[in-house]
Amino acid sequence: MNADERRTPNSRAGASAADMARSLGAADRRRRLAIAGGITAAVLVLVWVLSKSLQAGIGIALVAVAVLILVRPGGRRSDAAKWRKGAAGERSTARMLRPLERRGYVVLHDRGLGRETDVANIDHLVIGPTGVIVVDSKNWHRHTMIRYRRGELLVGRTRGAKVIAGTALERRRVSTVLTMELGEQLGGPVQAHAVLAVHGARLPYWRRPAIEGIPLVRARGARRWITGLPRVYDPAAVELLAAVAARRFPPYTPPDRPLPDGFRA
Repeated sequence: MNADERRTPNSRAGASAADMARSLGAADRRRRLAIAGGITAAVLVLVWVLSKSLQAGIGIALVAVAVLILVRPGGRRSDAAKWRKGAAGERSTARMLRPLERRGYVVLHDRGLGRETDVANIDHLVIGPTGVIVVDSKNWHRHTMIRYRRGELLVGRTRGAKVIAGTALERRRVSTVLTMELGEQLGGPVQAHAVLAVHGARLPYWRRPAIEGIPLVRARGARRWITGLPRVYDPAAVELLAAVAARRFPPYTPPDRPLPDGFRA
């Protein structure tokens, strides 16, 4: 299987996050237009009643609408911006992982977990000589503090366990599915690894942070971390694992309901 064949069944990195950003942005624009229409009508009627001047009412109403348009968008627009930033981080991670394909790895992007009830997606799924690795992109603000407090890792004010909840779920699901499909043929269970590829935020220099066995590494260092794992599969096993992974974890389709906390971009 050459590099071009490995990329054939793939989906675009960050595609679902970008789609979510567009959906939230469109919803916000519709909401703001509806509000603008209501304010225009209310101001027009109020000024006309008070001043008996239709021209004054129209003028003041237009000024009110202009101010509304120029005001910084509210919460849903902020959500859209977060998803756009997440999509950008996933695309950047994908570029950093691409050289792995020349070293016998297969890299799948933006994959679903294979069940309609699942709301999480796998940002990047890497299959190669050093195993199966779930790579979760995190594009955090550069001032986000990552620190230990009383033995617990915090990302900003968020507990580490919450930060990696989605990643841990994805790792368990990948391990379970691939073991059920190929465990007997490969001679044992498939133990997937997981890693957070962090953009923006500064990580501690003196100690590599990890949460429940999932390390946080700088995105540019994710490739080195992956290739530094022990080699466990030969090319035939990699090809077999990649084929099953591409089939069982298809390109992600966003759910019709909002994602819960812990699964945000």
